[in-house]
Formats: sequence, structure tokens, C-alpha cells
Amino acid sequence: MTICIFVGISKAQSSEPFVGTIRGKAVDAQGSPVVGARVILSREPTNVLTVALNRPAAANDVKHSVRVETSTDANGEFSFDQMPLYDYRVSIESADGQLSGMSAGLSFSPLGTPELKNNFFIDFRTVVLRGTGSISGRALDENDKPIKHALVEVLTRLSSVASFPVGGLTRETDDNGEFRFVGLAPGEYFLRISPQGDPSRSHYPTTYYPGSTDPGGASSLLVTTGNELTQINVRLAPVGVRVHARIVTTTGSKVARQFVLIPRNPAVPLKPAPTFARSIGDDGLELWGVASGSYFLYGGAFRSPMSGSVTANEFDLVNGLRAVEWSRTAIEVGSEDVKNVVLTLSAPFSLTGRVTVDTAATDADRLDLSGIKLRLEFAEIVPAMARSILAAVDTDGRFQLTHLSEATLTLNAADLPDGWYVSGVRQDGQDVTANGITAVPGNDSLPEVIISNASGSLAGTILDRMDKPVSAGRFVLLPNLPARRNPIFISTGTSNGTGAFRIETLPPGEYTLIAFPDDDKFTTTFLRNLNNVEPYERYGQHVYIGARQATKVTVVAAPYIR
Repeated sequence: MTICIFVGISKAQSSEPFVGTIRGKAVDAQGSPVVGARVILSREPTNVLTVALNRPAAANDVKHSVRVETSTDANGEFSFDQMPLYDYRVSIESADGQLSGMSAGLSFSPLGTPELKNNFFIDFRTVVLRGTGSISGRALDENDKPIKHALVEVLTRLSSVASFPVGGLTRETDDNGEFRFVGLAPGEYFLRISPQGDPSRSHYPTTYYPGSTDPGGASSLLVTTGNELTQINVRLAPVGVRVHARIVTTTGSKVARQFVLIPRNPAVPLKPAPTFARSIGDDGLELWGVASGSYFLYGGAFRSPMSGSVTANEFDLVNGLRAVEWSRTAIEVGSEDVKNVVLTLSAPFSLTGRVTVDTAATDADRLDLSGIKLRLEFAEIVPAMARSILAAVDTDGRFQLTHLSEATLTLNAADLPDGWYVSGVRQDGQDVTANGITAVPGNDSLPEVIISNASGSLAGTILDRMDKPVSAGRFVLLPNLPARRNPIFISTGTSNGTGAFRIETLPPGEYTLIAFPDDDKFTTTFLRNLNNVEPYERYGQHVYIGARQATKVTVVAAPYIR
């Protein structure tokens, strides 16, 4: 089944809210409309800080989320009207539950669009629905007693940085601690369970399948067509402690106090788990059920309430939300409560950079820098989980990033002319292409983005051990260190029916090409995780990409390592 989704917006006067319509049509593989399919439009809060004040937090007590449903009509069509400007996700499931799919994201925040016009269509998506599977299990305590009304989330990778709940799908365990997810598209998933701030469970931290409080210890679950993963049981233990924190502002003004703990440098980049807390006095919080580990403690606030409609004057086209600001501090959590943590909240700041042309590039005098847009992604998990930040470049090559808080950002290019790519990024005289730009209040260092058109290409064929072409074989092209630490520079894909594939606009350099058979195990998530693919590097093939050269290669699919 394929869904074609058209996104449009309309604007009246600048003082009125920006709203738009999402509409689409669901058809099966033969092009026939699918009638009565369930369509869910959802939005995760861009700010993931979750807190309960003077009461336990509820499963769905996350402000500014959106989750609306509709069904396809007799023509397989659906629409959502009068939707405010945000980033959304559309998921759809056939009435019999046998097919499902989702969009990676629908952006209602176009960059480089200074004025939004009536009936302006800013996005188009096609979602392919496939046969589905399911996951079921129980949440248990250390004595194998059921944990009732626990929050259960299934996470899948929808960006290069983090994994997110599937189409807004969460479950609450029943009185027997049981849960079940159905209609899951084939792929790799993570599962975690949180006690939802139940005071009687305040020492039970969020736990990942199969039983780790550290995201790095989470094991993925492989869902295949028509298969149900049963007895996916997770045991929670009362090993959490409490963290006492307080936030103040540089202006002394009252703000919406919010806190979140995010593991530092997790091996598996998962969206932060809910943070449960209670208020203490006028400016303090006590966070519950914190597992031992290394964290960044973020304290943050919205500069203005995000309830109600978003107007043109309040909406930030760069970040897609009203400004979120935070401060952070590194903390170590052990077996004892952590006390007296104070965070001073600073105002958001701006960072100015410039684009320059590599000396190896040609026809630089014909390049219009003002037509370039740059995309930055968070190199770490932070409270504002926008997938990307885009910036327009002016005629002098300058660009500005606004409403920033402390973070590390990696950069790749968007809307560069054909054949151009980012060849390097420098800051304070250092090459930060792989590790990212450091954004810190008070640091006025000027990031330099270097672009070039001296790229190469790679074409090849994937063969099996019998030298026969592998249809729908998977591959990953890894640059040498340190570039591979930045997922932007990792290329993945699938061969065609004759085993052939092609990759364009590759920066010159040394690479390792690893091929895999057509197997559901080798998902995009699997291929982009260095911990997964580096053990296969001994089966890979060294490839050198030369400037303005077309390289051809034949590679044999690696065996599965158990």
C-alpha cells in the first residue's frame, strides 16, 4: 500500500495563526484505494522535558502534543484541516491490521520562505505500507509481581540522531502488567517501560528491554511480517535514587520550570525517557527513579507559554517552535541521592558563520552563495529534539543560527547545486567536520563551512558467495576515521534487481564498502550503527574515491555474524 500525502498551508494576516491542511490517498500495491484505513496524525512535543508538579505524572501528561485520527473514505482519501504550523508524523494502518506504514516527518516550517502564501504546498510524501508484526509482554517488579499502569514505549529510528516512539504509539500496562503493540511495520525496535511517577514506585527507574537502566544496554527487537514477538517481559528493580535541583534565571523572572536527565554519549541514541518529579518550594524539584550513570542535567523553560494558537509574530521559522532555552551541567549518579544542584538559565544566543569555497573547486565564480541553505543536526540528544535546523546563506556567504542553547551541532548541506558538497567544517582553527560545532553562550567563534564540487562517484554490484547478483542487497559505505563518527557521512542503500547500485557526490578519500544479503536483519538502523557494522568490516572492500572520478567495484555480501 502506498500513501501520497500533500501538505498545504494558508495564511491570512500576519497576526492570525498559520494553519494548513494535510491530505492524502491510500492505495494498495495494485493502485486500488484502501477504504476504512486508520490514519493517525501525531506530533511529539519538540521540548521533551516532562515534569509533574505536586502530583504524579500521567502517561500522556506531555504538553503541546498532537494526536488526531481519521479514516480513509470510499476513495481511499483522508484529510486533516486547520492544523497549526508544526512538524508532524502520519501513520496509517489498514482496517484488517495486516498493512501499515508511516511518514518520517511532515514539515510545516519551511526554511528560506520569508513569506508563506495562500495555498502554498510545502511538502509531499509517499509512505509504503508493508505486512506487519506485533510485540507483547509484561512489566514485572523484582518479585515478578505485575507493574500496573506503567508507560510502555516502542521506539524506532526516524532520524540519524535519535529513536522515537512509533507514530505516537504508547501503551499502558493492564492490571496484570501486560501490554501489546500490533500493526508494527517490519524493522528494528527498542522497548522501554517507565512507572509513570507512581509514588509507590518512585525508586523504579525507566528500564529498557531486556532489563537495562542504561540505554547502552538496550537490545533491539526485530519485527518481521506476520510474526508476533511474545513474552517480551521487562523486570524493573528499585535501584533508582532522587536528584534535587533548582533553576534560576539571569533576569529573575518566573519561568516554567522543567528538567530532564539525558545520558551522556549513549551507545544507543534513544529519545530521553520521561522525567518524573515533584515540586519543592517555589523553585525546586525532586526527580524520581534516577538510575546510576553519567548524565547531563538540563534545566529549561519556554520563553512564553505554548498553549493556544501560534501566530506569525510568535512562530520561529528557524527552529519550528517558540524559543526553548536551557542550561546543563554534567552530573554523576550513584547509589545515593544527589542534592543541591543549581542551574542558572541563560537567554538563547545567536551564532554567525560563513561559507567558503574549497581551493580544489572549479567554476566558483559562477556559484551564487545566496542560493545555498545549510542543515545542522544535533550531534547529541538535547531537550529540543527538532530533527534539524536550517539556515539561509547570504550573498557574502554569511549565515546565522538564532535561539540557540548550549549544544554540539554537526553540519551537512541542503539545497546545494548539483555536484557540490560540504568538504569540511572548521571552528577556532580546528577541523570539526566529524565532531561538530560547539555552541556555547559567550563564545563568538566563527564556524567556517567549506564547500567543493570536486566529488567522485561509486557504482557497483553486490554478489553472493556463488557470484550471483543479489537483488535488494544492502550496503553501507564507511569513510575512514574520524569522518565515520558523523552519521551524515555514512552512505547506505539497496541494490536493484540486478544487484547494481550507485552513489553520487562522494567526498574524495578512503572508504570501506560492506555489503549484506536481502534480509530483514539488516535494517537502515542496523547499518548506521557503527557497533553493528564494524565487526563486518573484515568482509568489506577498500574503496578509494578520487576527485571527479567514477569508481566501479564488485563486492560480495558478508555472512551474518551471530
